[in-house]
Parts: sequence; structure tokens; C-alpha cells
Amino acid sequence: MPERATWLTPVAGEPELTCETDKGDIKKTKPKPGDERTAGNLCIVYPCGVILSIREIQRSESTSQVWHMMLSLFELINWVPQLLGYDDACHLYLFVHNSARYACHTHLNSDFRTVWARIKESTHFFIDRFHFSNHVDAWCQQNMSPFRDEVKQRLEGCNTEICEQTFKWLAKYKYSSIGMGRLRFNWFVLRMCELHNHHTIDRQQKKGKNPRLACDADRGGAEYVLS
Repeated sequence: MPERATWLTPVAGEPELTCETDKGDIKKTKPKPGDERTAGNLCIVYPCGVILSIREIQRSESTSQVWHMMLSLFELINWVPQLLGYDDACHLYLFVHNSARYACHTHLNSDFRTVWARIKESTHFFIDRFHFSNHVDAWCQQNMSPFRDEVKQRLEGCNTEICEQTFKWLAKYKYSSIGMGRLRFNWFVLRMCELHNHHTIDRQQKKGKNPRLACDADRGGAEYVLS
């Protein structure tokens, strides 16, 4: 029986990009025996500042962990964004749109594969403005630019650096949580994110804005998220 494919299973068909931003190095991201500590957190955030999801990561950040988090979340809430920003969106896009990778993950249930197909069909990827200057490859400049025609107008007024700002806020608590065990740390982070979201919503409403949470997606929620 052939070995079941995993997110780290190498597949053909992804072009090599000249921008050195790839987070998919298997040697760096594949867990090893004895890896009991996590390397931080991944966040998915609305441009208004509401944290949609947060998850611990093993070792260094990787394209496979980012995609697994996104796929799990969007399957859970049965919604996919129209626009998706990420500091390494070029490699994430190629990872997601690789037909060979999609074909080899036949073990995924139909809901996951449906969400994957919906993202491939309808979600526009872009690199946030802050990190875009690091992407020098011609393919990135043409297809992942936040200034290209199909996304430029829709990103007007959008805070594409919201994830960097969220991480800066969360980093203030690293010394408070460094001695915590896994369960206490997870509870602490989730509770802080919950308080952060309530504060963000109150602040936005006082400005006359109407931020929406994931549960409102079926009633016309935010059209883009950033990771």
C-alpha cells in the first residue's frame, strides 16, 4: 500500500522563485523526536484587528502549517475569503494551486477538499504592502502585488500590516507566559485574544464602524483576511 501523502510530501510542478522568502524547507519544519517546545503562534486576522484564529506552531513557521491552519478554519466556519494577504503569499499560492498536491491528498474528507477547491477558484492572494518590497521575482511582482488591478481598489483603506501589529501587541506578554505549561499558556493566549477582540470591536464601533466576526460571514462578513 502506498504511503499516505502529508503536507510535507514533495510534489512536482511548483516553479522556483528568486525571492528568498520560502518557508517550506522540509528540513527546518519537519518535527523531530524531542521537539516538545513550540516556536510561537500563527494568527489569522481581519483588517479591522479582530483575531479570527490563533494556533501554536512547531519549530519555524512553514507554508504547510499556514495552509493547514487556514484549511481547517475555513472548513470549520464554511466560508472562504475573497482576498487573502500573507507576507509569503507567492509560495503559499503555488503550494495551494499545485494540482499534483491536491490530487495526492485523496485521504482528506470531502468538506476539506471542497474548501480547498473554493479557495483555488475564488480567493485572490496578495503580499502585504510592508513585505512586498522583499519579493523581487518577476512572477511575484506581476501576480502577488497588492497594487495590481484586481485587488488595488478593494484594498484601499485596508490595513494590510495588521498581523505585524497584532504580533507586536501579543509579544508584550512573552515574559509573563514564558514559564507557563502548555494548557495554561493556551488558555492565557486565547483569553487575551478574546479581550483584545472585544476591545477592538468597541473601539471600531465608537468610530462608527461595524466590524464583523466569523460567525457573521454568511450574512456578508469581511471579504479578506491576513495571516
